[in-house]
Amino acid sequence: MKIFDTISEYLDVLEIEHGSEAGDLFVFKIEDYFGDRSFEVGPYRHNFFEISYGQGHDVDVQVGDASFNPSDKMLSFSTPFNISSWRINSFQDNSLGYMLLFKPEILNKTYHRIDLYRNFQFFNINTSPALALADEESTMITGLMGTILQEFQERTSTSSSTILSAYLTILLEKANNLYQQPNAQLVFSNRAEEIAFLFESLLKEKVSYQRHLGDYAAELNISTSYLSESVKKTTGKSAKAVAKEFLMLNAKAELSQNKDTIATVAERLGFNDTSNFITFFRTEAGLTPNQYRKSP
Repeated sequence: MKIFDTISEYLDVLEIEHGSEAGDLFVFKIEDYFGDRSFEVGPYRHNFFEISYGQGHDVDVQVGDASFNPSDKMLSFSTPFNISSWRINSFQDNSLGYMLLFKPEILNKTYHRIDLYRNFQFFNINTSPALALADEESTMITGLMGTILQEFQERTSTSSSTILSAYLTILLEKANNLYQQPNAQLVFSNRAEEIAFLFESLLKEKVSYQRHLGDYAAELNISTSYLSESVKKTTGKSAKAVAKEFLMLNAKAELSQNKDTIATVAERLGFNDTSNFITFFRTEAGLTPNQYRKSP
């Protein structure tokens, strides 16, 4: 399996010329490169984020365990270390598509890497990687992606990076609003995948060291064993492991982004005893909370 560390490496495989332009962000219109040819790539992983929009595309896409075909107005997401593959079969006459690739560095003034996982559901490994859009929603998304593409193509000064970062932030926030709507048409391959998504959504809202799997299962109106089975089937990890990973994400974000005492952070994360938090963190990260806070 191919692993792409840089955007340039990925574009080379896609046979897209980029010169020195592919740094922290690259965006292109899919029809400009693939409108008259079939193409297949994957399985692969890339160490950056990807947002794609497609309509009128007969393209078989797989991100993680989810498979879909963006034949009609679909927004999809891929996060670092997702295993992905796709095959272009054909395009309709009215097809339209964009692919936007970026590294968190382009958003350093707004979001750090942990923030992207924390704030945007669609970048979590265990969530649905695709969202079907209504007409008005697709018009808004394609308008934003078209603006980003134009700004990318016309950039002429150092301020262009700031402008691109601003537009990308708006796109992320708008996509997040669509993703969180009660009637959002998320694409799930099966019931287990949907449960894994709902479980992770609860973790984002209520993750705590004191909460047990039974608490989450009760909120989902399913048994603890069914929750564990569904998460394991979807992610390859136990539900306890996923909850622990999410608790660690929150712990690292708390330690790196505020100056509260370790005891305060521990209490906020549900630890009754600071020493238990220190032991937990050291076991998972190989560093004490203080050492992590002082690390580069």
